[in-house]
Amino acid sequence: MKGLAKITILILYFLLSFNASSVGEVRQFSLPDNPELIFKDKELNRKLKILLGGCYSDFINNFEIYGEPKLTPSGGFFIEGWMQDLRMENASAMVVEPNGGIYVAWLIPENEKIEYRTNVKSGRAINSYIKDWAERFSNVSFDEKKYTSNQISEEPLVRHFDSQKFTINLTLICSEEDSGCNSVLYEGKRRSDGATLMLKGKAIRSRCEKDICPVNSYRFVNNGTVYLLDTHLSSLMVIDKKGIVLLDEKGSWSYSNK
Repeated sequence: MKGLAKITILILYFLLSFNASSVGEVRQFSLPDNPELIFKDKELNRKLKILLGGCYSDFINNFEIYGEPKLTPSGGFFIEGWMQDLRMENASAMVVEPNGGIYVAWLIPENEKIEYRTNVKSGRAINSYIKDWAERFSNVSFDEKKYTSNQISEEPLVRHFDSQKFTINLTLICSEEDSGCNSVLYEGKRRSDGATLMLKGKAIRSRCEKDICPVNSYRFVNNGTVYLLDTHLSSLMVIDKKGIVLLDEKGSWSYSNK
C-alpha cells in the first residue's frame, strides 16, 4: 500500500505541475506588453509553420506594425498586424486559444481574397474576431474571385515616373498564375550621379467591383528600405527600417503598353 500511495502522490504531482505550466504559457501570451514577443515562442511558430506551409512568410511578414492585443473570453488572445502604410493592403490577424486552437487570416496584394486557416477541425465557420477584423476591407471577402482564361489587367504594362531626382520605369510581370499582373520590376536611375537600382516588388491595387482593380501604388523593398510610388498622388516616398521618411518627392507619370 505504501508503494501505491507513493505512486499516486507522484502522479498527482506531475499532473499539477503540467497544469501550472500550461496556465503560465497562456498568461504569457494573453496581453503581452510587447506584442512582438508573441512570435518569439518556438512552439507557436512551429504550429504556425505546420498550419500555413508555404504561406507562412505571407502571413508573418505583415507584422511590421502591431495592433493592440485583445483578450478572448476563454483566456486566449487576438492580435493583428500590417505593413508600414499598408494597413488596408498587407494585413494579418490571429487568434490563439488556451486549448491550442489557432485561427489566422491575411491579405496581400497578390490575392483577390482574404486567406483563412485554422487547426481546429470543427472550425469551418470563420472565427468571430477574424470576421470582425475582415470587415474593414471593402470589396474583398473570404471567397475566391473567378477569372476567365483570357482575362488580363487593364493597366499599362510599363509606367514611367519622372521627378527632380529620379527617373523610374515600372514593368508589370504577367503570367497565367498572376491574372492581375501584381508582380512589378523597378528600374530606377538617380539623376545626380547616374546610379541605377533594379528591384522586384508588388502592385497595390485598390478594392473595386471589377474582377481586376486598378493599381493605386507600387511597393519595393531594398535591404529594409521601402520604396512607395503612388499613382494618384504622383509621388515617390522612401522609408527606412525605422519608419523615417527619407524622401517624399512629387513627379509625373507617362505610360506605355510595349
